[in-house]
Amino acid sequence: MKKLLLTALMLCAGAGIFAQSKLNPTARFMIHQSKMYPSRNSGEARISALVKLNSSEDISAIQQAGVSVLSTKGQFAVISLPLEKAEEIAANPAVKAMSFGEQAQPVMDKARPASFVNKLQEGISNGFSQNYRGNGILLGMMDQGLDPNHINFYNKEKTENRIISLTTITEINSIRTDYTTPEEILKFGTENASDTHATHVAGIMGGSYDSEGIVAYIKYGNRVSVDSARTVPYYGVAPEALMYPCVGSLYNDNIVLAANLFAEKAKELGKPGVFNLSLGYVPGPHDGTDLVNEALAEIGKDIIICIAAGNDGTVPLSLQNDFATNPEVKTILSPSAESSWNGEVDTWSDNSNSFSMAFAMVNKSSGEITAKVDIPDFIPEGSAFYLSNDNAEGATHNSTFTSSFSADSYVYVTSGVNNNNNRFNITIMMYLKANGNSNVVPALIYTGSDGTKINSYASGGMTFTDNLNGSFAKGFTAGNPNQSINNIACGENVIVVGAYMTRTTWPVLSSQLMGYANYSEDQIGGIAPFTSYGDVNGKTLPEICAPGLGVVSSYSRYYVESQDIKDNGLAADVITTVNTPDGTTRNNPYGCEAGTSMATPYVTGTIALLLEADPTLKVEDVKELITSTAIPQNQTGTVATQWGAGKLNADEAMRKLLGKPSEIGNINADTNRRFAVSFHSGGVQAVVAGEKSLDARLYSLVGALVASGSGKGDSVEISTDSLPKGVYVLTVITSQGVKVSRTILLQ
Repeated sequence: MKKLLLTALMLCAGAGIFAQSKLNPTARFMIHQSKMYPSRNSGEARISALVKLNSSEDISAIQQAGVSVLSTKGQFAVISLPLEKAEEIAANPAVKAMSFGEQAQPVMDKARPASFVNKLQEGISNGFSQNYRGNGILLGMMDQGLDPNHINFYNKEKTENRIISLTTITEINSIRTDYTTPEEILKFGTENASDTHATHVAGIMGGSYDSEGIVAYIKYGNRVSVDSARTVPYYGVAPEALMYPCVGSLYNDNIVLAANLFAEKAKELGKPGVFNLSLGYVPGPHDGTDLVNEALAEIGKDIIICIAAGNDGTVPLSLQNDFATNPEVKTILSPSAESSWNGEVDTWSDNSNSFSMAFAMVNKSSGEITAKVDIPDFIPEGSAFYLSNDNAEGATHNSTFTSSFSADSYVYVTSGVNNNNNRFNITIMMYLKANGNSNVVPALIYTGSDGTKINSYASGGMTFTDNLNGSFAKGFTAGNPNQSINNIACGENVIVVGAYMTRTTWPVLSSQLMGYANYSEDQIGGIAPFTSYGDVNGKTLPEICAPGLGVVSSYSRYYVESQDIKDNGLAADVITTVNTPDGTTRNNPYGCEAGTSMATPYVTGTIALLLEADPTLKVEDVKELITSTAIPQNQTGTVATQWGAGKLNADEAMRKLLGKPSEIGNINADTNRRFAVSFHSGGVQAVVAGEKSLDARLYSLVGALVASGSGKGDSVEISTDSLPKGVYVLTVITSQGVKVSRTILLQ
């Protein structure tokens, strides 16, 4: 997971007075690139940007400045504008902050039983009044690599596609194309033949195909057989939900635009919506104040948004320091590829106090610093610090740098106090390629004063290390994964998901048993070590874990064809004529993937089942349901914060929602003893003695919400005037979130 890295940047060096920045670093890089290379950048070049306004009424001020508004939600807007007008718009008094250019990266047969989803899908046989399969719910996503006509997305009769609409949002200027009819979707193909991520993710949260296909399966021990008429077991969690996916370029403004479009579609259809983001990146403030965090938090008031924690739980890409105890910290940058460093280092103070950084070059044999270039603390928004080997005006040069790195290598820096959170920030983007005879590696030196702490994040495959040529380098500090959590997941009103292991081997169509070299069977049920984690404003993330290692789901046929994937890469295949425009057959392949990208849609689908039972649930309700009923985990040998509340238990979450006895004991026994129901003309009263407030919901026997009410104190009334006589389920929620239910008869 990483931000967009620009490959050619030239700026004037300069140290300036204190100034707060409305623009994110990537935007500043792009603006200055266009100034320094005007011949390469047409004045008509357009970009899309995410803007935070001082108030929602200020939208007219930027419209009058000549921008196109693509989407709005509260104080936030996604706009389209010429790149050359970006600084002007950012300077508008109506604009509090503006960002563009940041780009995220994308991160069931064993999975369903592991979290007891199968007990909801087969609900009647498990004591529920119905089978829960996502009926009446809308699922969405922003991702890439979608094959929307895969058989996994059709209804059970294989007559209609459950993807009812599809939007592509591509490029940095948010080129939007809507596909709204079955005919348009049928002819779509894919937006990215070199990826299958979206097809796999969508299959986990809402795949439905459970009929015959060519399936590899384990027959005896580790013996793999292939049956051409076997039932495909790799359907998803909410197989009857409708879907509205967005796919394309994963820039932050495109992500927010997709989420807002999905929320509007859910409202238009009158359906609860759950939106999946199996994507992200590490750099950023990790405090929920990035514009993408705040915009998603606003949209999350209307829909449920699930976000992947990230896959960097074993990677030393974060570095923390308290200058009160350690006034200087030095770290070496490990390469992103052999002898090259291509990425970003993003460092944040915990307040507006500045700190200093220097770019250093270290002899990789002796560990000695051979040269050091100081970086200005405050760089005005109109300029930047630029260390390079070229002759750009204002560039800083260093003889060791010149002899050690290629002619096109550079280090590019912006700094200042962020306007959105009042924290000091230094962002370094670099492209370094070692000369053939170079014995130098890059390092960073941070210095500061008492009262300031920093968090630094590396991306692009770079990490922080104290190692040179396999040996400890004295005086240097290594990084850690302690703040590896996806920055996009750090906001409010979202549910953050980690992964655990449900399988380490799987059969494929070549009759082989495939597996992960780094994991063994005895680790099944344990945390997936790659699960990112961190502390955000006093809370630990992720919040819940779901199956995410060895998950088999649908693959894009275009990806399989473009990558020439053979039978040793596929777990199943379905040949069908259902969804081809010309009536010919097509392949619908299935394959295995791992990541929090897989765990997140599993939770997304589970939430769809809960919403089917109670469409009124909000994000705080869902979060309480799934975390309070999660299966706590023994933390021995693992990082405690990786587990969150523990393993998702869909069955217990539904039982708590509906007030049914828990399979692990009646967790509501005390409240149940204090629960009393009385009837009067036109209504029913519920009392839970000693409570400060109560919410009540009345359901039909098929799980539909028919009436509700709230009350202060220990009683609540619900009007039943408009309801027919019959049997209903009354559920009461206490101020502590405990739910109890009774079956009642209205006469």
